[in-house]
Parts: sequence; C-alpha cells; structure tokens
Amino acid sequence: MANKKIWLGMLVIVLAFGMTVVSCDNGTTDTWTDITSLSQVDGTWKGSFTYTETEDGFTVRTNLEITQTINATAATMSGNVTIRMTFSGTGIAEAWPFIKEMFEEEGVVVNDSTRTITITEPLPSGPITLASLGDIQINQSGSKIKYPYSDDGEILGDIIFNKQ
Repeated sequence: MANKKIWLGMLVIVLAFGMTVVSCDNGTTDTWTDITSLSQVDGTWKGSFTYTETEDGFTVRTNLEITQTINATAATMSGNVTIRMTFSGTGIAEAWPFIKEMFEEEGVVVNDSTRTITITEPLPSGPITLASLGDIQINQSGSKIKYPYSDDGEILGDIIFNKQ
C-alpha cells in the first residue's frame, strides 16, 4: 500500500509539472521585470493561489482568491480576499466540530458536507508607493503581475494576478 502511495504522489507531481508547462496560453514564456511606475499596475487585478499543508494526519488545502484595485493617480489600493480551507485526513470527523468552533464568527461560511470553511474579507485599503509594492514584478505585456506568497517567512510560491 505504501508503494502505491509513493507512485500516486509521483504521478501527482508529474501531472502538476505538466499542467504548469502546458498552461502557457500562447506558447511564450513571460519575462518578468521590476515595476518602475505605479501607472504600470493601474487597474483591477485578480489572482489565486492554492497550497496544501499536512500535520499530525490532518491535511488543509487552502485556496486564496484575491481581487485588488490600484488607482495609480491617487496612489491608493483596495480589494478583497476569499480564503477557502478544506480539511481532510485521519480523524477529521472527530476533529471537525472543534475546527468549526475556532472559526465561529460573522462572515464565515461553513460547509459540513465538504468540511470547508470560507472567509471573505477586505484587503487593507490605503496609500501605496513603489516601495510598498515590494517584490511585485510585471510581465512584458503588462497583463500579469507576480507576487511571491509567503507564510511565516517561508516562500510558498508566486501568486500570478491577471489584469481585468
């Protein structure tokens, strides 16, 4: 059985890599450069990022869906994020009531059948500068921006935002 899990894991990795390579919409690779002006990022951008963590037999698959609007003229930013966490693993049926209890607050949607918790919140709004954009980069056509996503200082990957 353990051997099957190893092969299944390898298959998932190969498929994920294949999807990454094939997902280029026009067959070209994006060239990323630093942002040099707020006007480059003016407008509304949408992005998503999914990551999975496993600890003590529990797996949490977290999906972030982010919409952000940058007004370059006013040098302001606003937006919202939807966080969807799906829980699974050994003992999840017993732990689910306690997990739900941790997230009991207004605006949190709990789906017992899929063991999913969904939270939608506004992003902090306010002024922005080039310096506050940090490590965000833009592609050669200006249609995508890339932002490294980290959790507790660990880079988990890049969030790719598409201009709307």
